[in-house]
Amino acid sequence: MIAGSKCPLEYFADGISEDIITALSKLSQLFVIARNSSFTFKGRNVNVQVVGRGLGVRYVLEGSVRKSGSRVRITAQLIDATSGGHLWAERFDRDLQRGRRQRLLSGGGRAHVNGQHPGRRA
Repeated sequence: MIAGSKCPLEYFADGISEDIITALSKLSQLFVIARNSSFTFKGRNVNVQVVGRGLGVRYVLEGSVRKSGSRVRITAQLIDATSGGHLWAERFDRDLQRGRRQRLLSGGGRAHVNGQHPGRRA
């Protein structure tokens, strides 16, 4: 592999990250940092409190993408950048061989904004 080139899984993971950033940006209740700013921490082992200060945010969403054969596992953790404590975590497993496109962030794994369940009014 050529130095500086990306492997297919890295392209896939970047695409998932961009999809999550786009989806979260649609929620007016959230302040979402731009992809280019958040990707400055990509691949670096940095304390989440340092990330929070560097980006000027209170919460950080981090995760990973793993692939084995046709199966993919995506994990996500919402972390309080001031304390370093986990607020929410979920794992998403999918089979990539299925012919139809599936949304990875649907169903029971949704994060709740302001303590409210999706679809429930205060």
